Amino acid sequence: MQTANEVTRLHRENASIAAALAKADYQTPSTMPSDQAVKALNSRMAESLDQYRQEISKIEHLATCEVIVAVGFV
Repeated sequence: MQTANEVTRLHRENASIAAALAKADYQTPSTMPSDQAVKALNSRMAESLDQYRQEISKIEHLATCEVIVAVGFV
């Protein structure tokens, strides 16, 4: 159950960060992504949003697999 909650949290967090970055205007401080969104991006992922999305998708997939195994569907 904890892993399922983690998958849900990661999915929501990813969507929130992706939305913030997609509409961010880096010209003015008031429209830049929040500190939380910036901190969530690992420095090696920060070069591209697509790479970040791929990394989060991998984590979500692995966590989903853990849920399936824990529940006994495999």
